Amino acid sequence: MAVMNDDHVLLDRSMSPDHGAVREVRREVAAAMRVAGAPDELVGDAELVSSEILTNAVDRRPGADVRILLRSHPPEVTLTAPNSGTAEQLPPVHTWAGLTQAADARGRGLPIVAALAERIQVVDHDGWTSVSCGWTIPTDRR
Repeated sequence: MAVMNDDHVLLDRSMSPDHGAVREVRREVAAAMRVAGAPDELVGDAELVSSEILTNAVDRRPGADVRILLRSHPPEVTLTAPNSGTAEQLPPVHTWAGLTQAADARGRGLPIVAALAERIQVVDHDGWTSVSCGWTIPTDRR
């Protein structure tokens, strides 16, 4: 198993703004998490979280490419996806776990992200919002 000792970009990927591309990038996130030494449960969590935040980015940025960045700073890994709009358009992070499904069967993504990510940060960047989710890879796995 590879051991990473410093800040490292595991995945930096732009994707077309369609839901089919989300499935492809999910697999790339899983592979990159394995390279970082993440256990299977963490790989699965990051894979699902990436799907949710990328789907939100595709839905909020119609026609625009979407970028995802996965960085490792052992023992931490952080997954970041930019989104259009401002952070004020998203519910506060501390409420995500308690959100209920929207009437149109959408809207389950934020509670899923809240349940699976150890850390979540939403940051404004002059009209853009970055959603970052992080995990700690157990040191006995590295």
